[in-house]
Amino acid sequence: MLLTNPFFEVDGDFLRGDKMDMLNAESYKKEVIDKIQGAKKYEKVLDKLLSEKNKKSVIELVNLCFQERFQDKVIASENLNYGVLLAMISIEELNYGFENLFAFQGKSLKDIRDIITKIKFCMWEIEFDEDEKAMDRLMHLVIYYELTPCVICKIIEFTSMNKKMMYETMLKVFENLGVDLYTKVVKENYELYKEYNYG
Repeated sequence: MLLTNPFFEVDGDFLRGDKMDMLNAESYKKEVIDKIQGAKKYEKVLDKLLSEKNKKSVIELVNLCFQERFQDKVIASENLNYGVLLAMISIEELNYGFENLFAFQGKSLKDIRDIITKIKFCMWEIEFDEDEKAMDRLMHLVIYYELTPCVICKIIEFTSMNKKMMYETMLKVFENLGVDLYTKVVKENYELYKEYNYG
């Protein structure tokens, strides 16, 4: 089953709230309150889907995260932003045929956000501090949470300042471990990154 990412097909910039009337204070206030209340409702729906821990609920989560009315609420919730990132990771995991999806690692968006935050900090230590033990900590997280390479690649894509260095580092690690599918996924994501950024 090939899933696509409709996130990039949306007209306008819902993250900036292009559809808001910011000149009228009352109208703006009402829109902001509506987005916050709507975001809280969507967070509950996503938490329920995550608690089910099955492929069907993950596909429902992906479909929900790319609906325009959902995207309209993303601006009001950091957790919903993590929901969109989770949906992007899930699309890639499903397309590569992974069975143990990242979405199964948490019972809520907060759980997912916390895991991603741990991964980000390890990656930043590798990237900026050149901390040799940071790679050990990152690999511990990969093993503990049974992370797919799709998770690692999306976090590199969204948080790394030196994506080239991070892709090459992770590629070397997975090649040395002899994990063919992980190496393949990182290599393909790295190639897409190079093609997009360097033509």
